[in-house]
Parts: sequence; C-alpha cells; structure tokens
Amino acid sequence: MTKRRPLSYRASDASSPTSSDLPRVWRSLDEKSNPARYHELAKEETGVQVDLVSPSALKKRVAAPAADAGSVGRRGFMMAASAATAVAATGCIRRPAEQILPHTRAPEYALPGIALHFASVLAHNGEALGVLVEQHEGRPTKIEGNAEHPASNPAGLGRWGGSNGATQAAILDLYDQDRSGLVVHREGEERHELSWADADEQIAAHFATLDANGGETIAVLHPPITSPTFLRVKQAFGRRYPRARFYAWSSVNDANVRAGLQAATGRRARPLVDYSAARVVVSLDCDFLHGEPGSVRSARLFGQARRLESASSEMSRLYIAESTLSITGSNADHRLRIASSDVLEYTKSLAHELVSKGLTELGSLASAAGSVEVPSAWLEKVAEDLVNNRGRAVVVAGSRQPAAVHALAAAINTALGANGTVVQYVDVVDTDEGEPVANLQAFVERAEGATVLVIDSNPVYDAPADLDVAAALASAAFSLHLGSHEDETSQHCTWHVPMSHELESWGDQRSIDGTIAIQQPLIAPLRGGRNAIELLGQLTGESSWRGYFAVRQTMANLIGDQSSFERAWREALHRGVVGRTNVQAFTGAVDAGAIGRVVAETTAAGGDGWEVVFTPDAKLFDGRSANNPWLLELPDPITKVVWENAAMISPASADELGVQTGRLLRISRGERSIEVPAVVVPGHADRSVTLTLGWGREHAGQFGSNVGVNVGAIRTTGALHFGRGFEVEPGGAYDLVLTQQHHSMDVDPQIPGYGRFDMPERPLAIVGTLEQYREQPDFAQWREPTPDVGPLWAEVDYQTPQPPAQGGTSWSLVPDPRPAPEDAPLRHAWGMVIDLTTCIGCSACILACHAENNVPTVGKAQVQRGREMHWLRLDRYFAGDDAENPIVAFQPVACQHCEEAPCENVCPVNATEHSPEGINEMAYNRCIGT
Repeated sequence: MTKRRPLSYRASDASSPTSSDLPRVWRSLDEKSNPARYHELAKEETGVQVDLVSPSALKKRVAAPAADAGSVGRRGFMMAASAATAVAATGCIRRPAEQILPHTRAPEYALPGIALHFASVLAHNGEALGVLVEQHEGRPTKIEGNAEHPASNPAGLGRWGGSNGATQAAILDLYDQDRSGLVVHREGEERHELSWADADEQIAAHFATLDANGGETIAVLHPPITSPTFLRVKQAFGRRYPRARFYAWSSVNDANVRAGLQAATGRRARPLVDYSAARVVVSLDCDFLHGEPGSVRSARLFGQARRLESASSEMSRLYIAESTLSITGSNADHRLRIASSDVLEYTKSLAHELVSKGLTELGSLASAAGSVEVPSAWLEKVAEDLVNNRGRAVVVAGSRQPAAVHALAAAINTALGANGTVVQYVDVVDTDEGEPVANLQAFVERAEGATVLVIDSNPVYDAPADLDVAAALASAAFSLHLGSHEDETSQHCTWHVPMSHELESWGDQRSIDGTIAIQQPLIAPLRGGRNAIELLGQLTGESSWRGYFAVRQTMANLIGDQSSFERAWREALHRGVVGRTNVQAFTGAVDAGAIGRVVAETTAAGGDGWEVVFTPDAKLFDGRSANNPWLLELPDPITKVVWENAAMISPASADELGVQTGRLLRISRGERSIEVPAVVVPGHADRSVTLTLGWGREHAGQFGSNVGVNVGAIRTTGALHFGRGFEVEPGGAYDLVLTQQHHSMDVDPQIPGYGRFDMPERPLAIVGTLEQYREQPDFAQWREPTPDVGPLWAEVDYQTPQPPAQGGTSWSLVPDPRPAPEDAPLRHAWGMVIDLTTCIGCSACILACHAENNVPTVGKAQVQRGREMHWLRLDRYFAGDDAENPIVAFQPVACQHCEEAPCENVCPVNATEHSPEGINEMAYNRCIGT
C-alpha cells in the first residue's frame, strides 16, 4: 500500500479485479519493453527460465549445453550448507566428518527433541540486537529477536522480537568450517602453529618488555565496540600502558552522524527516531529500514505507522531523496532520484523553502537555496507537508552524507518541534575514540620497534586504497591480529589469534538507546579462541581475564548493591536486558552558529565526471560474512543478483554508455581502476554508479574467496562514501546471474502458449494507493478457480462441527456419515496472512527459512539454471509505466502446506500425509522428488 501518486486503476463492479483494472507490473526492463518476445524465448529449447542479459543472450544461454551437468551427482547436488556439509559454488565438497560434542554427559535438563531458549545479544552495524537463541542438545540452531529487548521489539509492539538477515545467518557463521582454530606465529616466510600455553607465554613476555616506556610503541586498532566491559578493560589497558595509541576503523561507520550532531548539540550523540509517532518522514539518502544502525527497531516502528486496521486508518507519509534504489526507497510514497553528492545542496534548498513557509527559527542557516535543481514540488510540497505536521514530522539523514547534512537535519527537526516527540538524541558511549587509521602508518614508521594490535578488524582488505596498511604491519616489529579467520590482515601480521564467535563467548553490548544486555555463550568454543575482552584483559595483566568474570565485574560495578547482585545477574541473563543503564536521552537546543560553520566548511564532491557511491552490501555488509553460503546465494533485495556484486546504473546511464545488464564496466579515477559487471536498475540516479562493499575477498574461506569484485581498490579517504570525478567505460561481456526472471507466476492469455492449463488471467502483483483502498477495500482479493479434478480425500467443510474421533483418527478418505453434536467445536482452519503494507522486502524471512529448515544452497552455476532451492522467496516487481522511477512492490511467496497439494496423490514413499486439520504434513527427509 502506498500514498504515492495514483496508479492507472479503475474501480470494478466485480468482486475480483482483472488485469485491466490494475497497473502494469513488470520484473525487468527487458520484460517491460517486449513481454511477448521474452516469454517466447524463455520457453524455447529447454524451457528453463533463467536470468536475462538481453533477449538474444537469453536464447544463446538457454540453448547452450550444460558443461558441468555431468560432474555433479544428485547426492552431491542435494548436500546442505549447514553445520556438517556445504555446497560450493562450482561443485560439491564432502568435508571430513567432525563431531561436535557439547557435553561428555548431558545435563538433566537437556532432553533429545526438546528445545531450550536462551537470551543473548548480537552486535551488528553499531547496534546491539537482543536475541533468543534456540538450542537442541547443547547446539544452537536458530536465532530470533528478543521481545524483551527494545532494539528488537521497541515499545513492546508485539509478542515476538524482530531480527534481520545478518542475525539469522549468524548461525551458519558459527559453524563455518573455515574459521581459524590455531594460534599462528609467522617469522618471515615460515608459519608456525602454537599451543595456547606457548603462545600466551611468548606474547606475555613481549608485552612485559614494554612496561618500561609506558607502551609508547604500542598501537591498538579496533572498530567501534559498544561493550561496557571492553570499554572498562580498554581503560585498564591504558593505565598499564599510558602512552599507547588507539586507532579507530570500520569500513562502514556513522562518524559523519556523530560529527554533525557534535556541531549541532555540542555532544557526541546519535538520533533516536520514533517512526511510529511521525506522520511525515523526509529521508535524505537514509536507508533507515535496512542499511542504517538500528534498522530492526526503525522497521518495526515504521511498520506500526503504516499498518491499516480498516479503510479509515491513517498512514504516515515517506519522502526520500537518494541516488541508489534502497529498501527504504522502495517503500517510499514519493522518491526523488538525486546524486548523493547533491543531497547537501537539496537540504539547503529545503531549509530555505521551510523559512518561506513560516519556519523562521532556522534563521540565517537557510538564507540561500542550494545550487542543485530539483522539481519545484520537491521543495514546495515537501516543505508544506512538514510545516503542516509540526511536532509529528521528522527529517533523517543517511550515514554516508557529510556532517553538514546531519547538522542541518537537527536544526530542521528542532524548528519543526520534533525534538522530544519524534526524535531524541542519545550520547554515544562506545569505544571508537581514537586517531584515524590514516595516522597508523606514520606512527609505525616513527616508533622504533612498534607493536600493533589489530582487534576484530580487517584493514588490509577494507581500509581506503590510498593507505598502505599492509606495509605498516609489515614494518612493525610485533603485530598481532585477533580475528575469526586467517584473513587478508592476518597474512601480514606476525601473530594471528583465533577469535571466538559471539554465540561461544561471554560479553555484553550496549544498544543505541543505552540498553545493556549480557551476551552469554550457547556452546563451548568449537575452534577455541578468545574474544576482544579476554585478549585485552589478559594483556592488561588482570587475574580474572576470562569473559565470564570480566562481565560479572562490569555488572557488579553497574548494579552497585552487592546484596542483590546475584538476583539481578540471573534476571539479566533470563530477560536478556540489564535493568540499569547510564545513558539518558536528551532534547536540547541546537547551536545555529556551529551548524553554519560546518555547512560553510563543507564543499561539494569535486570533479565533473561520474559519481561513484560506495554502500554496504545488503547481504555481506562490509565483508565479514563473505564465507556464508546462505548470504552468497540470497538474491539481492533490489537487483536479485546472486553470488557476486554488480555496479548499479540507471537506464539512461546504460543508454549513454551503450551497455546492458551483464556488460562489464571499467571504473577508474587516476591510476586506480576496477572492472565490475553492470546491472541496470530503474530508479537509480543518472551519471551515478553504486558499488557494494564486502566482495572480492582473497582470504575469506572456501566459499567467499575470489567471489565478486573488491570495489575498495578505488575507494580512497577523499571518496570514502561517494565522490565525483570517476571515469566509466564499457567493457566486455560477463555472465551475471539474476533470479528476478525465475519462477514466473504470470499467466497472460495474450501470449500464445504461455500459461497453465486453461487458467484465467492472474494478476502478477496487486498494487494500489490508500485512496483506492478506501474506495474499494476488497480490490486486492483474487482467488484461483477451483480445479476440475479434486483430491483423493473428502474436502473439509470448516463451517460444520468436528465429529468425535473414532478408531484413533478423526478423518478418512470418505465423508464421515456420523452427525456431530450441536455443541461440538468447529474444525480447525489453518491459514497465514502476510501484511504487504508492512513488508519492506528485506529478505530476512528467506534466511530464517534457511536456518529453520537447513535448506540447501546450490551455487552460482545451478542458480543460473533456475535450480535455487529457496523454500521461500521474495519477488520484487515494478509497477506503472515509468521506467526511470517506478513504483516497487514486494511479494513473498511462501512454502505452503497446501490442503490440496498434488504430491499427496502420487507420493510412492508416503512422505506427505493429510492431517486431520487439513494440512499437508511433509517428512522432507523422506521425499525423493525434492
């Protein structure tokens, strides 16, 4: 449901609309331009529907023989990417059997087949998400959001907590067989594997020699970490080595947010937006539903404001100005295609327009409009809507936008009266304080015999290309890397120490709103390893450096009252939330003078060439989960590309370059260049290219190594998030795999030979506006006609009472002649409804299905043949006739336990049975036709 411009929809007197009543729906530009030709080609030769580069390329690809079809047997093809087995991208690999025995003697409470659930917390993208982890016989198997935690269930909106794709896929990261399990010491070209006892002795001996000079040669590099215990241990490390230097680095960060709010409020803070209280939201290049910190919280609050209980319900309205079609942009009512480099100028113009509409509080900050040209409605109408909804309107800015945009957004929100009602600000108390990573190389060169600690970071892979972190590590006398894998950074360090997974170790995390939660292990470390708290605590010299004791000490300091500590500790473990925090939200005034200085000092991204935007990948984020097959095979929510990344460009840009989807692009700036396949995305800004981070890893593991393109090769400190002045040239052909053309549900009688039996026309996706919904609330109702051939069993009449059971069963293949008592309960009728108004298209449900059912992955070559094994998929459709900026609709297609499933009639091994309540109950491990 959208409040966007009206669609070409006509109200019909019929109970179900026909395709002539609905807006045109299409999946790709090729299908939009020539649907009949596309479907004709798709059924030629093998008839397999595959991804589409062009109609001619499709014909060639379908007709080509399968080169490696004979090399993959059925048994290998069906292997699951799970804790014990996995499917590689180019074939099947059976790994040696490894037994995981969490107990030598199972405790009394661990009963086979009975799941246990434990509260914990996982950190992702600057946020700590409360989770409930399901455990079977001592092994964690599934993760869900914790309803007690405000990051996963803000304001107690539901009985269950929410989660995201990274959280669901964390289970497979835990069982990654390529995780490091040995302490490695490198001396030149020699590589030695040491026991923990020998490694502890040698590392401790080295740090003991640094006490004399106060650690003036020590450099510690780590990402922002929200753990209160890590902050405490870091401070203790600083007391032992007062002259040590700390450096902060994360490839994806919100440093611009903090800098902007520092200027606006005078405090290091983050915004905390209550989207459920907002009637109007204006997003400035901010993908708050998926790509920004706290996206799970934001999505649930935003969904609450969009949910329709009846035809008279109100919805919030979302405007977004962005270059790349994002999840948030796909759900927006109005969307402005604009280069990321021009968002600051648009913000200036919007502030100027707000002053003319009566928002004089902005004063001198909006004395002049910006230089970018945008449609007048995007200034006049947006400003009018904001002013008319004072106190219930908010402007949010994306992390990649400069500090000036965030400072201006804070000023606008203050003038709108949003502070305290829709937005609050929370002090940042994580541990990212430190010098920029750019200063590390100079420190190592200056400090004789430098010691460098790299904690849970991979700067050799993801640091800006104009920094030579590898050279800095190579020139250090002692370098130690704590990481889950022997990755690109560990290859250049003298020591590599395995890091334990979050589900294996004790810790704690603080959420954006200040909530603290305890991270408790669900299983003993499968590969050994220590986390950041334990490593730094051991180097500090603490006697109780193990995570359990360190976290208990932090909680004891926080709670204070020792007489009630044990009770508070156990309650925190049970609920997953610590009752007391030291962070309070504030809603103070903004400093107009400081904001003006930041805006004046910010210059537009220079250069007359193409703009390039660097964004975290919707699946791999910054690359830390690059060896996760679930994520690699998950279709990108927008482009539907699998097993690699691609450069997103607009249709107009593609025409200018003379390329189509699947053609290589050479993108260069100065001496740095990359080649990456293009994917044409409707809704993208013109003369702008979006590149996703996290791909092209060289030392990720058997699945993630050498997959995709490392776009960091052209990412520099001057263009960390976006920049202009790039050159883009077309290259050769490339075999890009997309799933957006697979498994069509379309039935169009206008296309000869396309359709199933004699089924009448089926709407592919039904999209309407709020006004159209109010005019005809049942416009989306459409049912397939009853099939001519019924099932072998009697159809269930759910409106009649349930007869009493007889002979151990309450159903049969023939109707039950017995009359039911008048007071007998009605039969159970099972069903599921997905509220498409609140479905944002993030694809987390697909990963949840993978984790719940251990669904196989099949690799790029098999996906190209249309053989992906997803039991649940999320179709992305475009609606309307605007190919440059279309409406986007998401349609989940679930694995349905059909009451009339055809497999029940023919199954020779009785893998599926019809339950007394009309459900197709499937024993999947017995099915021979999967």
